[in-house]
Amino acid sequence: MQNNATKDLEKHASEIYTFANFYKFQDEFWNACMDCEIEYRQLIDEGFIITVVDNTQNKSQKRQVTYNPSNHIAHCSYKMFECKGILCCHILCVLKGKTLCELPSHYIVNQLTNKWQHIN
Repeated sequence: MQNNATKDLEKHASEIYTFANFYKFQDEFWNACMDCEIEYRQLIDEGFIITVVDNTQNKSQKRQVTYNPSNHIAHCSYKMFECKGILCCHILCVLKGKTLCELPSHYIVNQLTNKWQHIN
């Protein structure tokens, strides 16, 4: 069952992204909620290295997410955010447990938002 913070994250994404980009986000978010789980956390100076097991399409792949809890910055070995501007299910798996009500602003790529679409 989803908690309120998880619902808030999804609602916030639906308000900022264009329909097409929201559906991409929602697909990753669904995978984070249903197919990903945190296997291991290692404490480092800047936060944690978190091993996320991704069971999407029954492949059971492991990804490494480096997460800094002081600023909610995360980097994943999958690199989807860097390539497509949408957070991957591995980072979302980590963020959904942090009771955030909104996506951190550094993960909102303007070109993918409703605001950008209306300006241009």
